[in-house]
Amino acid sequence: MKIHELFSGDTEYRGLFTGIAPSGKKLAIQQPIPFDWEAHLKGKSIQGLSPINTALNKARWLCVDIDIKIKSEEFCAKIFNKLGPQYFPFKTMSGRWRIVEVFIVTGKQIGRAHV
Repeated sequence: MKIHELFSGDTEYRGLFTGIAPSGKKLAIQQPIPFDWEAHLKGKSIQGLSPINTALNKARWLCVDIDIKIKSEEFCAKIFNKLGPQYFPFKTMSGRWRIVEVFIVTGKQIGRAHV
């Protein structure tokens, strides 16, 4: 399975990181165009993808941003021990942690989306 298949989601909009304000707040905009996987993976643009496919009102995955500094060996072991093996922690190209759950079982409801 390719990454864009695993992380399928909103097919109509993407978030685009535009910079950091003097206050330190991240700045982003929403664009009415699909997520550009090639540009994202090459580091040409930092994009955000909603896990909810709005046409189907379903989600296949869930991701949490963890913006703390922690050693890889400590962090990954704690995720598996405390949350379970269905969660996959990884570092982004910018060095930030993400935790992803790929839904295996269908029927869960998250907000208004069913998985």
